Amino acid sequence: MLGTQCLVLLDRYASQRMDAELSLDDEPILYDLVSIRVLYGYLNGNGYGQFYADSLKNDFFFKYLSNRPSVIVQKLSRFYDISGSPDEVQLYCRYMPYMMEKTLILKKSEGLFPSISSEQVPLYIVITALSHFIPEADIVAQDARSIALAEQYTTGLQPEVPDAFLDAFVEEYVRKLEEASQGAKARLLRNISLS
Repeated sequence: MLGTQCLVLLDRYASQRMDAELSLDDEPILYDLVSIRVLYGYLNGNGYGQFYADSLKNDFFFKYLSNRPSVIVQKLSRFYDISGSPDEVQLYCRYMPYMMEKTLILKKSEGLFPSISSEQVPLYIVITALSHFIPEADIVAQDARSIALAEQYTTGLQPEVPDAFLDAFVEEYVRKLEEASQGAKARLLRNISLS
């Protein structure tokens, strides 16, 4: 749970500028590419590489991804005639890209896949997720722009999350825990009174 919360913190910090300037609704392919590039770049470029590898090895990166709603196919349906069951969306947009990312990151460190550069990994992840639903060429066409935007959005990020950002994150997390605790307490009291 702590590792997952650390990923949430690092992603929110790294993505704050992107979230303010890039629209998932208007440019879903570009947004998906940039969001993956931003987190990938921040984790690998600021001393979190081992944490990132461990999060993949121990699957708490998957838990982090699973807690995020998968809305990309819904957003793409404004631009494409998409057919796919909820199971297909879950398989292609959650499980397969995660396994692609895990395989590439962990196995590249063992010397496999030398012809795939680190810069290409985010593109492979997005192609794995979306090419079942939309043309791969449309994804590739956005890649150069995603590289430039990710670099722009991560320039100036501090290697360590600033104290003010961290404090706000912790306060929000504590508030959510307190709300959840109050809800659980109310449900327990309701169940007791029904007995």
